[in-house]
Amino acid sequence: MAESKAAVALALLAAVAVVPAQNHRIDWFCFSSGGGPGAGLENGINVTLGQAIQGWGYGEQARATWGYWYNTPGPPPAPPPHAGWAEVESMPSRNSGRPVKDGAWLATDGLEVIYAAKGNKSDDFFGYRPAQNRWAELAPWPKGREGKPPRKGSRGAADGSGRIYATKGNNTTGFWRYETGADSWTQLTDVPLGITRKRVKGGTDLVHVVQDDIDYLYLLKGGRNEFYRFNTTTGFWDTLAPVPSARSKWNKGSFLVCDGANAIYAHQATYYDRTIEHHYMYRYDIAADTWYTTPLRGMPLLGYHAGRLRMKKSKDGAAGAWSEGWLYALKGGNSQQFFRSAPPFETWYEMDTMPSRGTTNRRKMVKAGGDLVTWDTRTFYALKGNKTREFWRYTKWQEEDGRGGRPPRSGAQAAGALPNRATLALGANPATGPTVAIRWNSATSGPKRLVVSDIAGRTLRTRLLPASRTGTTALDLRTLAPGVYLLRLETGAETATARLIIAR
Repeated sequence: MAESKAAVALALLAAVAVVPAQNHRIDWFCFSSGGGPGAGLENGINVTLGQAIQGWGYGEQARATWGYWYNTPGPPPAPPPHAGWAEVESMPSRNSGRPVKDGAWLATDGLEVIYAAKGNKSDDFFGYRPAQNRWAELAPWPKGREGKPPRKGSRGAADGSGRIYATKGNNTTGFWRYETGADSWTQLTDVPLGITRKRVKGGTDLVHVVQDDIDYLYLLKGGRNEFYRFNTTTGFWDTLAPVPSARSKWNKGSFLVCDGANAIYAHQATYYDRTIEHHYMYRYDIAADTWYTTPLRGMPLLGYHAGRLRMKKSKDGAAGAWSEGWLYALKGGNSQQFFRSAPPFETWYEMDTMPSRGTTNRRKMVKAGGDLVTWDTRTFYALKGNKTREFWRYTKWQEEDGRGGRPPRSGAQAAGALPNRATLALGANPATGPTVAIRWNSATSGPKRLVVSDIAGRTLRTRLLPASRTGTTALDLRTLAPGVYLLRLETGAETATARLIIAR
């Protein structure tokens, strides 16, 4: 009986087009005549099939995905590309049945597949093909010498040549390589304990860099500011200078991004410069093996959240990705906020917020397990994390042409063309807290200032603003008594006013 089923299986496989032969694993096989997953061939039979079955599926009765066959309808096609966010097929729940949480990550081979680890103490590992909107179950991540599954501190990066390198996290030093062609894992030299004698925890990130024809993995260890480099040729780690930061603690949500040339940017979660209300970010010169000690402007605290402007720190679930000279970043920390900026990072543009409701119809925002990966010049894919399996695609707006970008969303004006006159919008009015968020829009760039007056017209405070056409700031209200105030934006050619009520 088993032999006849194997014959049928091989006949069916021979009927579909495959690329040159290579060992591939059939995890499940189901006949159209009935039977649940696992019916038919024994689980785990290896057959010489080819590197992939083209299309990942051939009809309702026998659908092929990269790692398994099954006789149930596949996921619907991904929504057609359109600007902004669109939810695509969710990450599968098997084998563990767990949702996505701490330690989840994405990595792409840049060709056909996005690879994903689920984290959350799960060894689940998957591949996703955007062209087919289809997930496939891959070889689970072994527990290895550390005897633990991945959790917070687990991060992955692809080398573009069929290998993915990843830290296990979960308070271990485990470091691994996944071979995409063989669907197999290999444990490598452990991450150094370093001067702090600490293992890998949350706040870790990993980027791939090619230098002098050698593939390197640069690692921010997380927890502290330790920085290392793994040489894929020798298989050993180099200890590099630590990240220079006002706060040496790098919490969950800190991330690295490489510009594809000579710079790595390290964005620090939680901590920020209180004078400008932007997170700290630092630049590393790869060729010179040197950190610049002067921090850059990281993501702003002020952004659009749940229908209003709010101050939110970047925390767990934050992630960055590089595309066409721009850094795109999710803020995480149970927020929807999504930004972009370009060197020298003087101005950050808030893009469309990630929708809070997906297929689960539960209000969930980006938190632990969130990640972002560049797919092509116009597309990103993201995990929301936060105990969901939601998977999202972001397609750039045509206005994101390198000169600024799609105007930010705000309570005063939805995303679209910049206004033909200056406007002011308040995050909360009446204001009851110590600060109030203010967003301005202007038709022109140039010097601007914000003037605060009392009801009699007396000037109480003047504040210079960046010269950008749009931006956000926070006004300190602690020295202002409850009452009514007039805010005035002055740009030279334009003015805009708004009435502020302070109620405590």
